[in-house]
Amino acid sequence: AMNQFRTAVEIAKKHPNVMLEVSGQPPAHLNEMLDSLGPDRLLFGSDWPVYPQAIPIAKVLIGTEGNPEARIKILRDNARRILGIKK
Repeated sequence: AMNQFRTAVEIAKKHPNVMLEVSGQPPAHLNEMLDSLGPDRLLFGSDWPVYPQAIPIAKVLIGTEGNPEARIKILRDNARRILGIKK
């Protein structure tokens, strides 16, 4: 949840197999998550098919501005890795 993201980060730090889904997070939270966990533990996804995806995607783009490696991992590569999809 947006307001409990720091708790989620602390749980993820204790459990290396935990990844955090970031689609609802504002860019400042995303930056804290990146600083704490790195881009390999963050993932974009959504279970709100009726909600326009432009806003959450824009938040990720703003939060990863100047960091193309993190952007690609969060928006694509981490999901591929979890799902076992080869490039």
